[in-house]
Order: sequence, then C-alpha cells, then structure tokens
Amino acid sequence: MDQFDSLTLPQRVVLLGVADLSADEETPAKANHIIRRSKALAEMTDDVGTLTEAEVDSALNRLEAEGLVSVPEMDDTSPVGKGRPAYNLNSGLENVLTVADEDDRLGTLVDAIDA
Repeated sequence: MDQFDSLTLPQRVVLLGVADLSADEETPAKANHIIRRSKALAEMTDDVGTLTEAEVDSALNRLEAEGLVSVPEMDDTSPVGKGRPAYNLNSGLENVLTVADEDDRLGTLVDAIDA
C-alpha cells in the first residue's frame, strides 16, 4: 500500500476512522460518522491535535483519489440523504492496520481498533 506513505498524519487518522467503522461493520459510512470517529481517534494521540470537519472532508477526498476508500453507487431513489456520500474501505482492514502500525504515532490507534 504505497499510497499510505504519501498521506499526512491527519489523512492517516481519517483512514483509520474509516477502518474502525469497517471493523464495526458500519460501512459504507456517511461523512458525519467518519468525522466523529476520526475526531475520537485523533484525541487518542498527541501528534494530531483536533481535526476539523473541513480537514476530514479534505482527507476523504484525498483518500478517494488515492483509491483507499470509495463511494459505492446507491440505487436509492429517495431524495433523503442525497449529496451526502458514504464511504467504504477499499484496502482491506488488516492491510490498513498493518501498514498504519508501522507508524509509531499511530500504534495506540491501531491497538484501539484491533481490540
């Protein structure tokens, strides 16, 4: 997963937020759920600080561009929830956790997801 090396630390935390939701079988996850989960993970480490909603949205865009997450096609014709994409983890949970665990700053977060 070469894309991981080019990600900033906040982007890595957001990827772990999606991975955490995937581990809990809560994907595809809407951005607001990912924002909450990513902020909670960021609070577990001193290296990130507070993530803003804009930072998480920007990170999701980058992760999607890198192919690490995807927005599945929805067949729902209801106007409710339109414009709010939901994201899936593309890279496989174990793969993301293994690569993230190599970053010493993320070990606590990986352990929390793995628990």
